[in-house]
Amino acid sequence: MDASANANGMVLAQILAQLESLQLSQAALQSKIDALTTPTSPMSSRIATPPKRTLGLPIPGRSDSPSTLVPSASAFPPSSLSTSPPIHSMLQQTSAIASNVATLDVAGAEKDREKRLYPQRVIITTYPDQSGIKPVPLQWGAPSPEERGPVVCSRNPTSIKLRNAIGAHSGSYSIYRALAIAIGTLDPMHKPNYTMTEPPVLIPPQPSWSDPKKIVSFDPWGHMAAQAFREQLDAGLDVRPSIAITKAHIKLSELDHATATGALKVDGKIVLESLPLKDEHGNPMAGSPGIELVTSKAAVEPVWHLPGVAERFGISEGLLRRALFEDTGGMYPELITRPDIKVFLPPIGGLTAYIFGPPAYLSDETKELTVRVHDECNGSDVFGSDICTCKPYLVFAIEEAVRCAQRGGVGLVVYFRKEGRALGEVTKYLVYNLRKRGGDRADTYFKSTELIAGVKDMRFQALMPDVLHWLGIKKIHNMVSMSDMKYNAIVESGIPILKRYDIPDHLIPPDSRVEIDAKIAAGYFTSGKKITQEELRSTVAASGKSIWVGHARLILPRKLSSTTSSHNESSVKIIGGASRVQYEYRLGGEQHQIRGSLEKDYGSALTRAVGRAWNGRGCLWWDGAETRLTSKGWADGRERYFKEATALLRALDAISKSPTSTDAPHHLQLLTAVFSSKEVDSVGIASFLIGRGFYSDLGSAIQRIPLNNKSNPSIPLVATLVTLPFAVFPITSAVYLTSFVDLLWHIFTVPLLPNRFPLASLTELSKQLPFSSLHIISPAIFTDPTVSLTSRVHLLANLVAFVNPRLAKLSATAFSAFLQGIAAILESLPPQALDPPSKGVQETSWAMQDDSDMSDVEVAPKPAQIRTPPMISPPLDARTVSRLQSLVSPAQIDALLTLTSKQPSTRPSLFRVLLSLCTAWPSKKDKVLSSLVFPQMGSLLIKELWRGWVRPSPLGKDVRQALEIARDQRCLEVWTPLLLLVDMYTHALLTMGDDEFFSIATRSNAPRNPLTLDELTAFSKQLMNITFPLYWNEDQLNVKEDCIPGTTIRWEPVREKLTKCLKAIHTRDSRRKFTHKDHWLMTSHIDIQSFCEAAIFEEQKLDRTSSRSLSKRQMAYISPRLGVLNNIPFAIPFSARVEIFRDFVSADMTRLDLSDPFARPKFHCVVRRGQIAKDGYDGLNSLGAQLKGRIQITFVDQFGEEERGIDGGGVFKEFLTSLSKEAFDTDRGLWLFTDQQELYPNPHAYAREPHQLNWYRFIGRVLGKALYEGILIDVAFATFFMAKWLGRQSYLDDLASLDPELYRGLIYLKHYDGNPEDLALNFTVTTDDFGVQNTINLIPDGTNIPVTRENRMQYIYLVSNYKLNAQIRLQSDAFFDGLSDIIDPKWLRMFNQQELQILVGGTEDPVDVDDLRSNTIYGGVYDESHPTIGAFWRVVRSLDQPQRCALLRFVTSCSRPPLLGFKELNPKFSIRDAGSDAARLPTASTCVNLLKSEQALRRKLLQAINSGAGFDLS
Repeated sequence: MDASANANGMVLAQILAQLESLQLSQAALQSKIDALTTPTSPMSSRIATPPKRTLGLPIPGRSDSPSTLVPSASAFPPSSLSTSPPIHSMLQQTSAIASNVATLDVAGAEKDREKRLYPQRVIITTYPDQSGIKPVPLQWGAPSPEERGPVVCSRNPTSIKLRNAIGAHSGSYSIYRALAIAIGTLDPMHKPNYTMTEPPVLIPPQPSWSDPKKIVSFDPWGHMAAQAFREQLDAGLDVRPSIAITKAHIKLSELDHATATGALKVDGKIVLESLPLKDEHGNPMAGSPGIELVTSKAAVEPVWHLPGVAERFGISEGLLRRALFEDTGGMYPELITRPDIKVFLPPIGGLTAYIFGPPAYLSDETKELTVRVHDECNGSDVFGSDICTCKPYLVFAIEEAVRCAQRGGVGLVVYFRKEGRALGEVTKYLVYNLRKRGGDRADTYFKSTELIAGVKDMRFQALMPDVLHWLGIKKIHNMVSMSDMKYNAIVESGIPILKRYDIPDHLIPPDSRVEIDAKIAAGYFTSGKKITQEELRSTVAASGKSIWVGHARLILPRKLSSTTSSHNESSVKIIGGASRVQYEYRLGGEQHQIRGSLEKDYGSALTRAVGRAWNGRGCLWWDGAETRLTSKGWADGRERYFKEATALLRALDAISKSPTSTDAPHHLQLLTAVFSSKEVDSVGIASFLIGRGFYSDLGSAIQRIPLNNKSNPSIPLVATLVTLPFAVFPITSAVYLTSFVDLLWHIFTVPLLPNRFPLASLTELSKQLPFSSLHIISPAIFTDPTVSLTSRVHLLANLVAFVNPRLAKLSATAFSAFLQGIAAILESLPPQALDPPSKGVQETSWAMQDDSDMSDVEVAPKPAQIRTPPMISPPLDARTVSRLQSLVSPAQIDALLTLTSKQPSTRPSLFRVLLSLCTAWPSKKDKVLSSLVFPQMGSLLIKELWRGWVRPSPLGKDVRQALEIARDQRCLEVWTPLLLLVDMYTHALLTMGDDEFFSIATRSNAPRNPLTLDELTAFSKQLMNITFPLYWNEDQLNVKEDCIPGTTIRWEPVREKLTKCLKAIHTRDSRRKFTHKDHWLMTSHIDIQSFCEAAIFEEQKLDRTSSRSLSKRQMAYISPRLGVLNNIPFAIPFSARVEIFRDFVSADMTRLDLSDPFARPKFHCVVRRGQIAKDGYDGLNSLGAQLKGRIQITFVDQFGEEERGIDGGGVFKEFLTSLSKEAFDTDRGLWLFTDQQELYPNPHAYAREPHQLNWYRFIGRVLGKALYEGILIDVAFATFFMAKWLGRQSYLDDLASLDPELYRGLIYLKHYDGNPEDLALNFTVTTDDFGVQNTINLIPDGTNIPVTRENRMQYIYLVSNYKLNAQIRLQSDAFFDGLSDIIDPKWLRMFNQQELQILVGGTEDPVDVDDLRSNTIYGGVYDESHPTIGAFWRVVRSLDQPQRCALLRFVTSCSRPPLLGFKELNPKFSIRDAGSDAARLPTASTCVNLLKSEQALRRKLLQAINSGAGFDLS
């Protein structure tokens, strides 16, 4: 023992001595390096001592040994480093340093350069506890870039002690950067200028960005670094983007060929025609220039989060760090010395993502997505190798991606830099040589690589799905890849793949057949054949594969189906048989051979089942000439039948094709016995059957049994069989999920499923269906685009029929999943798909879609002519329609509200269903909303949506961040409650009177507005902050085509919903102000002056031939400013809009050459003083739009004499004002007064006669002419009539001004506590035309439809609509036709009713004497300094406001001043002398509104203005 101990001690002492010597050598070398790399000074001879560290084993006799460059194991956690580095590695480092020292002595000049570049001493590594080391905080997986922190890996002086990442930017290109610095072409302190480098397309944050395990191989915030970390950059921190996004065109000759052959279509959006090529002389070359593809692309550099990468590969972080350090030549010692730094920038290539179509669609599960993940193959991708399929597969994938985008989806090709399976191109070429010289056979394909590289593939796809999660992808519809490694990596990361593509045979180069066959044999996906060992050896297709089993030779077909990967096992046969085929085998020595062969072609489930079930020899028989199993073996012993799964497939096929045959019940009993038997592996056999069309065959069988044949013996057996798999498999198994999905798509899509079973079977089936497990089904399953519309509608109807009775028994998770599924189906349906197709005219929404962008004016409800969607075939049965309509019944909605109120977690799912119903079924929207709004619970629901969801959400809180927040998927759950609230509140306002809105009712129990006025103020501001950017930033959001990220809800209808609600609230605020002064304005976010100038310019650029018919929606597409003015004009100050209006008119005058006020009039009209209206109509009505031009008016007095005077504008103005007085006189029968003395068209039948309608058109033109000329007309119109000028409807709140008694009656009905049927009302109104009573049906057959509690809101709305809209529709249309001849309708849409009234008749503001004086023209002997003028203005100032208004009426015919002041008065106010007759009164002349002033000014002025006389007073 002592000898042994002594020997060990000697060895230990020797090792320690060597270590001490090595440490001293390193210290000496370090001092030499310092001497060479630092300026000469008295201190330069001192040897810099590194931070003190121990090696873990103390050196005897020394307490402070010089540290080495390698730390001890004790410096790290056990998981990071288990042993000290070996001595030989230290010696190698020492040798390397010595070599470097020798190199430093080469040239003095180079030393000087090096000193300038690197003035500090060499820092080989750093340590966590080293002085000054303070890494910038970095929290991987934080929800925002600010919380996450920047990635800093630079070693420049400002960043080296702040580094929180190991490595260098730019991956392998960092070596070239180092070289550029060394040779002097790059300043190492160069600071990039990132101005204007931000991404042109948005990749918004996704939930996966804040999951530290979803993305571990690059920085998800890398493209935002320059913007998100601007403060750190400005402070000098070296932060660099690791992702860059741009837009570009792709041009490949193969794509030109695809277009020429018709495989790709030029659409002008994604596929563009290229510009012609030019020859050396600059002339276009002959021939087609080909095409190019529009793409958005993102370049991504690797940034590894080491803990996440290690976990992804299933190894420890310590092992990963050690391997990266050791096997990169020790390039990055901080991998060992800095365990506190968790981020590493590896020196490898990155990736590029090419996106075809809208990038926002990538995160939208409802949009079809085609993906190709392609690993770099330079020899093929660039130079077209003949031994590889990479280039053809890449081009094929690009074509598929483009075709997907052209179908309305999006395509993605991700290009990874992993040359030669990540083995490198040198290794790849060596393998090529070996393959070609050694015989290039598929069976040795991978072995050739292993001989050279030691491994067949180093791409390791575990990190590959990160880019998919970064883009927000949740489901891939089409995967253009055969790789099993890529498929497994993506699916295991949580992204399902619905369909896989392999490369078409015609694209495989002949010499590439070896590669393809070898990959298929190794497990790559193929939709066709399986490759045999014989084929691998020969690379020549064979007819089949032979397996010798006992005494029989079994031939298993190589290619069984061209459309599915499942096998048609019924084609299995034994050589030597004639018409009867025997398939037999026995276990024994051949068992492993059989198992391996079957497993490869038929799957492991069948192989395990057969292997466990058979204990001896058994046979199965069937007649090869027939399509059914024989019953021979049934009587002899059925056990043998369910010991072979291929025979069961045959039985299943027979059931599918002939479910009513006499053998079908026997086959069903056989299958039932297999699923229930304990003697065989029912799990294995069931898995095999389910994977090979079990539910598809059963669905076909159910459909083939006639509906009226419920007594068929097969039906109860089928009902039992469809639920048996759920008793066999645990809920956590993949087969359980597959069975559930197949049950939905193959059984529940059968039309009238509940009607196909007898009551007993239906009851038992309902009990056994696995709906308590609905939560395992992803809502995305219900939106499979490959499933027909008809199937989705039947699925919806059957789910409602089976699940509704069990809703109360479902758990919260299952209930929520059911609601999510229903919503997903509804969202996948086109509008009106759920309406019965047999009717020509369908039920339509009873609430008017006012402000609809389908037209500029829509004044009455019109039944929608709905065409049957062509995809539904055959038409829906009435029983199916009845089940669907139960979704919108008040009882069903009330039940759902009650159930979800008890399970709050299900509430968001219910909101989604309700919103989907309104969208997918427009004709039922009002029924749904009425069921939500008008019961007592409706008020509570509105409050819940506002207070619990919308108010706390970030949506609309800051208009400056509105775009970013709107596109942030973290706000996804708020959009649905917001839109539902908007729909509900807009609907509530239709029948909400002002007393209820403002909560001014005197009764304590009177209904009140669900939202307080303060809440409405906040709500409308939130809506405004969302809506304004949707118009102002129309192009950035692509409102016309794109959806809210993560939903199927398009921005366009969202914008319309929000706009409609905003207008409804603004209308109430305009009538009675409850918001603060500038509440609606967006002036703090735009420059009003430039806005006005740009709006005028854009309006002038519109095509005059078509612009008048443009809808508000179209205006928004054309111009953001015109979109704002036509849809939410209240965002711009009223005065600014009036100026824009006048500028529009002025530009129109210039265009028509009408701007010269002294130009010769084009038309002349003689008007008799007593017949102004009649003569004006006769002389001017035929002019139409030409009434815009200058009109000369000649008055004829009562004696038939023409009045003298030069018309400078005053004569025509007198004509207009006089004509207006006569035309709007209620005694003429065209107009009536409300109680507020406001005019509206007479609803009497007399007023709808053609001649009277022509008068309305003429009066409309006259009013338009006044607006055009800026002449004020002293007339007030009812707001519900002026709404027609704007294409808007009027509702119950307007009825109070027209018929207060009817209004009070409808309010009484709305809140009536009893049974409304007791009031004996029906859906009619009665009119009185000259004593004749007429009954008008408000809806078809309204006489026989009583008003009930459920439909009373519809009645209230329709009565209001009839009174306010329908009965004056023809008159209003005619008036608006005439008005539109003069005034462009889109100019009027810049105002609301109250503002239009001001535009027509002037403001109610007091007369501003100073403004009037500063805009007065003097004539004759008068000027501003004349004593008479001074006296005149002193008199005017002494007048009170009524007297000033009388003066204004005397000289302008209107008592109200112009809105923008007297500078807008046309013609201008003028004063001139009229001689020396002191007895004359002041007169208003028919020339240029001349006011003649004389002595006794005040007395005579008051006498004149109060006399009521016209211009002839003297």
